[in-house]
Amino acid sequence: DIEKLQEAGIVDFPKVSGRQKYIPFTGGGNHRKFVIVDNTAWLGTSNLTDADISGMDNFMLRTQSEEFVSVLEDIFTNPPQQDTVYRSSQEHVTNGIDWELLVDAGKPNHSIIYDRALEMIEGAEEKIEFVTQYWPKGKLEQALIKRAKEGLDVRVVIQTHGDHRLWRYPFKTGFQSFMRYQEYSGLEILLPKKSTHTKGLVVDGKMALFGSNDLFDLSKISSLFCNL
Repeated sequence: DIEKLQEAGIVDFPKVSGRQKYIPFTGGGNHRKFVIVDNTAWLGTSNLTDADISGMDNFMLRTQSEEFVSVLEDIFTNPPQQDTVYRSSQEHVTNGIDWELLVDAGKPNHSIIYDRALEMIEGAEEKIEFVTQYWPKGKLEQALIKRAKEGLDVRVVIQTHGDHRLWRYPFKTGFQSFMRYQEYSGLEILLPKKSTHTKGLVVDGKMALFGSNDLFDLSKISSLFCNL
């Protein structure tokens, strides 16, 4: 299928250089998920594959904001080489909703998306709602537990099935460890029956952060998140 797309001129792979050429998973991959058709754009969590459509929960934001679509076109044609934040200008704020688009460049152990999630959790006043394909770990896990112990309503939606690569031993021990936190941390952990591919963080019902980054510690691949 890839060869057919390449022959048709639809798919093009950039040349890989440096250590990425010899060592896989060192960063620089593409985990962004967005589509632009004419003056309309969609971005969110779906890979737009048969598996995503038939077996997993996903969501995509649809927008016809000229400014927003223009930013996505720029990201498509000129992918940022550094972590980048795009912000709405005052004259383009729609219905009082301001937005910022966060783009990770895929550098190991660097993520403005992850950092923004931590900032939002720290600034929450009443309620935190977090949905993820995987279980939280690292600084994000610690931040959620900290706020729950401080009396905030903290709800985490994960799934018992998850990605087959990460739900085998020894990775499965991470899930089992996280589930034990519910006993003393104050976290409310919800396990939906259907597989989920969504990734989102909502704080106090006023601010939402969502997109393609799993917020699974520090991701090593380029991701795209929208902060509304």
